[in-house]
Amino acid sequence: MHRFKFLHPLLFAAFPILAFYTKNIHKVRFDRIILPLEFSIGFTLGLWLFLNGLIKDRYKTSLLVTYFLLLFYSYGQVYKVLDGFLVKNGEKDISLFVLWSAFLLIGSFLIIKFGRKLRGLEVFPLVTGGILVLVSLIQIAGYNLNNNKVLFAYNDTTKTNKQLNNLNQNFPVITDRPDIYYIILDGYASNEVLKNIYGYDNINFVNFLESKDFNIAYNAHSNYALTHLSLASSLNMKYVSYLTDQIAAINMIKDNEVLKILKSKDYQAVHFNSGWVGTQENNFADLNVSCGVSNQFIATFLKTTMLRTFNGMYLSDKARDRVLCTFSQLASIRENVDGPMFVFAHIVSPHPPYLFGPNGEQVKLTAENKVTGLDTWQDRKDYLNQLLFINKMVMDLVRKLTFGRENSPIIIIQADHGSASTPGMEEYNPDLIQERMRPFIAYKLPDKEKFTYDNLTPVNIFRLIFNNYFNARYELLEDKYYFSNYSRPFEFIDVTESVNQFDMTSLRESLQTEE
Repeated sequence: MHRFKFLHPLLFAAFPILAFYTKNIHKVRFDRIILPLEFSIGFTLGLWLFLNGLIKDRYKTSLLVTYFLLLFYSYGQVYKVLDGFLVKNGEKDISLFVLWSAFLLIGSFLIIKFGRKLRGLEVFPLVTGGILVLVSLIQIAGYNLNNNKVLFAYNDTTKTNKQLNNLNQNFPVITDRPDIYYIILDGYASNEVLKNIYGYDNINFVNFLESKDFNIAYNAHSNYALTHLSLASSLNMKYVSYLTDQIAAINMIKDNEVLKILKSKDYQAVHFNSGWVGTQENNFADLNVSCGVSNQFIATFLKTTMLRTFNGMYLSDKARDRVLCTFSQLASIRENVDGPMFVFAHIVSPHPPYLFGPNGEQVKLTAENKVTGLDTWQDRKDYLNQLLFINKMVMDLVRKLTFGRENSPIIIIQADHGSASTPGMEEYNPDLIQERMRPFIAYKLPDKEKFTYDNLTPVNIFRLIFNNYFNARYELLEDKYYFSNYSRPFEFIDVTESVNQFDMTSLRESLQTEE
């Protein structure tokens, strides 16, 4: 035991990452923690060597490093507990950071001055750290042995091949295969919602798309209120109300039926990194285009550390760069792919955080508009400004995708769900449900007559695409809308009838009265 008594800093460098992973094990693949583990352990070793060179005492050095790690990695947890009780208006991060820095300085001074008096107790942090790491490893191993879906492959190849054979029966042989762009604008509200709730007429954007032969689904609805459910449903052309956990929905987004069908027709699958865990990469795609932060686990984990204070500005720059990069790469990706391609790009905008002004200018981050904590839709002005910029980017992209091309591509521009500026997401507010379930949907089907219908929902989009362009024989599903919230995502409420009967003008009048 004596020779290992100085190793406890390494244990406390690994444990927070392992513990964070075990809390999110149903959402994240195991390989996502390798890089942060390497960095944390490497940094700890470097810090230990540096401090030991200064104070020439391995015992005090180990205590100092472990003490620093305890403060560094506990910061986010304490912040979460105290959130709402500390100073408001943006000072809570600074207040806690200053307090934690004071603890670090005072504790370090005491360890250097009196550390030798604690000799004999060095086995305590070693045993404690060892137990914590061991428990985490046992939990990780147990989960993967029971579920076999985080460390290993996502699906059964034999089953997939059988599904492909069944799906192919719906399709005759097609020789002229257009490129397909499936572009998800996260949280983009329908025209009706923008007019009645936000007081904005989106007619210029709509007119532009129609001038480019897009069909607009004016009374479209979302099948689900949450991104992972909506995309799992639309990409698999079926309802997913039987799901009970997020990792299953995410697996369906990645290994989806639309992708299988098109790859069986020799399409090349191109996937754009969104920065969100469900669509940041796809191992089933032929090409993954990475823009911005590629490891969402790291980005989220940083919020639990003392780097949280500085995390917002860094991530805002990365999020901005990702959106701009995605639009730029979408316009030029055709040059890098041979043969027909299916391009999937989930752009997390105009969904908050609000990073763009109406002309793309950078929005100054405030206490209420930090990337580290923002998931609010309340600022309708900022939402509209960001939406206006997204409109400009989409119009520029459409011009580039359609200009001078002999074979015009199929372009689907769809929101996964509507906006949520009306309060009450967790309380099932009927007015909020109306807003949330009304997304924007538009798509271009070259050389085909208009085929949309008034109450179109995403579950039928590719059924319509395949039927109208590939001469497939899919029956359209009944359009249903299922609402659930972030706290209880798999407790579905069928809101089809209430949403269809709702008069949006009444909501507009009530909002105007409140104002």
